[in-house]
Amino acid sequence: MIECESLTKIMPKEGDSFYEVFKFERLHTTHLQSLTSLVCFYSGSDTLQLSSLKTVAVWSCPNMEFFSHRIQTRMGVTVSMDPEADDLPPSRDINTILKRISERKVKI
Repeated sequence: MIECESLTKIMPKEGDSFYEVFKFERLHTTHLQSLTSLVCFYSGSDTLQLSSLKTVAVWSCPNMEFFSHRIQTRMGVTVSMDPEADDLPPSRDINTILKRISERKVKI
């Protein structure tokens, strides 16, 4: 997704889900860029199982707080963030990196 100012969630939670896990077995790469209103990828309480995910790129998404509350990925997912994240301690956890960036913005 690139340059959509009104998008707040990629997968909005609508009502109560009867699924406990959403599986995206063929999703290899996610690139989110210039999504100024994006808060998260998925806001529900179900687990996102992203067994094939290799790369996540998040650029110019200033309001993104987390990817998903519950997420399962394979080992070795590469997370590419805005240049402002270059000096943050390394982490393979998407939510941890987004939280660190969000905390940094609050301090500024």
